[in-house]
Amino acid sequence: MRQTGMSDSPTPVQLQILDYLETGPKRRVICAFRGVGKSSLSAMYLLYRLYMNPEEKCLVVSASMSRAEALTAWMLKTIADLPFLQHMQPNAFDGRYSRIAFDVGSCKYIEQSASVTARGVTGQITGARASIILADDVETVQTCLTETQRQKLRTTLNEAEVVLKPGENSEVIYLGTPHSATDSIYFALERDLNYDIRFWPSRIPDDITPYKGHLAPLIAAQRPDRIGRPSDIRFSEDELMQRELSMSTVQNQLQMMLNPSLLDLQRYPLRCADLMVIDIDRHVPEVMLYEKHKHYIVDVPCMGMQHDPHFYRPRDQQGSLPVDEAPTVCSIDPSAGGGDAFAVCVVSAWGGNYFIRESYGVTGGVNEALWKRVAMTCKEYGVNEILVETNFGGLSIYQSVLAPYLRAVGAECRLEPVRANIQKERRIIDTMAPLVQTHRVAIDRRVVERDYELAKNAKDERELSYSLIHQYSRITYDRGSLLHDDQLDALAYACQWFQDQAALDQKSRARDRSMELLLASTEDESGYALMNVQRQAMGMTLEQCRQADSSSYGSWI
Repeated sequence: MRQTGMSDSPTPVQLQILDYLETGPKRRVICAFRGVGKSSLSAMYLLYRLYMNPEEKCLVVSASMSRAEALTAWMLKTIADLPFLQHMQPNAFDGRYSRIAFDVGSCKYIEQSASVTARGVTGQITGARASIILADDVETVQTCLTETQRQKLRTTLNEAEVVLKPGENSEVIYLGTPHSATDSIYFALERDLNYDIRFWPSRIPDDITPYKGHLAPLIAAQRPDRIGRPSDIRFSEDELMQRELSMSTVQNQLQMMLNPSLLDLQRYPLRCADLMVIDIDRHVPEVMLYEKHKHYIVDVPCMGMQHDPHFYRPRDQQGSLPVDEAPTVCSIDPSAGGGDAFAVCVVSAWGGNYFIRESYGVTGGVNEALWKRVAMTCKEYGVNEILVETNFGGLSIYQSVLAPYLRAVGAECRLEPVRANIQKERRIIDTMAPLVQTHRVAIDRRVVERDYELAKNAKDERELSYSLIHQYSRITYDRGSLLHDDQLDALAYACQWFQDQAALDQKSRARDRSMELLLASTEDESGYALMNVQRQAMGMTLEQCRQADSSSYGSWI
């Protein structure tokens, strides 16, 4: 660091990062705030490893090829500038010499893989061989915006284990900033592949929940005495304040404090905490009062995001309506092939509230058992209408195939097509967000418990993506934000149908009211009009006109 003019000596945070690089586990993730120099420190560590063993093979991977190339170019220049590293300078005659791939001059054996190789995460990693893999900022907004992108990124990074050379000195190091408090690939590495992870935020944090027990020891040791103070002597209070004022609150929390919770709050509009969990047996409440308080937390597991960890029950329920008197629909989202599920959702509505009484998805295509199950579901919940998503046609098929099973169990249901011509994610959110955010949607406790059992037994992210709550809590406005959205789509269709019916009722009532006003303004054979010119000029309503007429004849007594 002194030779390159960067600094006279490393700061305490930099020393701990360097120590973690040298002595940490073979699979590790370093999350440090922007500006601490984690990329430069890691490049120094790679040079140190090559200095100690010129036969090492280092693979540098970044979100873009230009970013990876910039890091290897810095390594190449440092080798040329520092006297004690010049024996490592590549020889263009005996090996490779470029910023993308070069062999150190002290390397005795020129292999297929160079001493240092740069790759973009979207490029070709397969075929390379490395004893040290450095993945620098591979998770960005562009690479992890949707579930499909995150799945693709995980698949690409899984190649790291394939190209890694066997041996006790082989290592994989990730550098980066989590872009989601729940679904970040860095947390997935720690959760699924037993990676070690450490966080170095810019200030001593008050809330350590976002770090999930992986706060760096140097930072943790300064709590609680120095909460809110700068964590590194390189950045004074004034310097941090200047940086924070130039950023938004979300950017500061993400880039400096390594806390993506606020970003999740902005990105994910549907939250489990906005739902109300109730027990629906033979009656539904006429009035439900919501309050988000710890006393109303429901003791059922919640698969929401980190900022959304609980379900709540209503603060109060008033009135009781038999469920068979509430209008009920069964929404079906047929599978479109591939890995999609055949989704079924039963929703009742009363008094402006929506009750999710059943929801499930079946994979593997349609068969007789599925038709029987759908028919029994309609019979059990007293369904009035069956809504079939027909964007690809096929209502006549369901009318001919499903109708016999409905008759067999005695379910009297009408089949009605529903269609949508706008982006699916936007349609679902625009339908559901106003309802759940005003706390007008309740879900049966049994639906939540069964959905959790499905998620708990899921073998991987793909199976987990069939869960209703997983789909509900992780949908965004971005196209393809979910791997599967079958159950959530069926729920949105059901709620949208009830809203459309209410809108039709309002328009019908408005038309009737206009006709009633017209008839009241028309004179009869005797020249009498309830809404005469004088009353219109006075701005009287029909009710006031009727009241005036009744009072003119005296009281009923």
